[in-house]
Amino acid sequence: MLTVDYISWDEIFYIWKNHLWLERKSPIKPINPMLPDLSVNMDIYDFAEVYFLGVFSLENKLIAVNSFFNSNKEKTQIRSRGLYVFNEFRNLGIGKLILSETIKNSRIKFVDSQMIWSIPRRSSFHVYEKVGFKQSTDWFYENMEFGPNCVAICEFK
Repeated sequence: MLTVDYISWDEIFYIWKNHLWLERKSPIKPINPMLPDLSVNMDIYDFAEVYFLGVFSLENKLIAVNSFFNSNKEKTQIRSRGLYVFNEFRNLGIGKLILSETIKNSRIKFVDSQMIWSIPRRSSFHVYEKVGFKQSTDWFYENMEFGPNCVAICEFK
């Protein structure tokens, strides 16, 4: 049985640096100041609370990661960031599993949250759709190292 648990910054950073954002030019930080309207709020570094999740195989191998943090002071908007599933574990529902757990855990950590949003790549957007995200912008490359991307939002009821 697969397990989902919180992981450390060091664990997720290794995967982001060596797999998800290989050859990234900009620094990789735990959070990103971009907002759902694609503006930037540098104050986010003063108030964001970030959490990292990992999916573990039966052999206790880390096979997928994601993170979430509040992108506003009121903690009503939560960002999902850095989804990565190792190639040999793709198309098995693991992306859907970790995104579902991200949503569930973000609602536990941020009880006033109204939505979770992300900036997925076009190649992985179908996974986001499966858990309720809807595309809210056109596909874009501007200010992105690994595009095309869009803003995707999942509103809580």
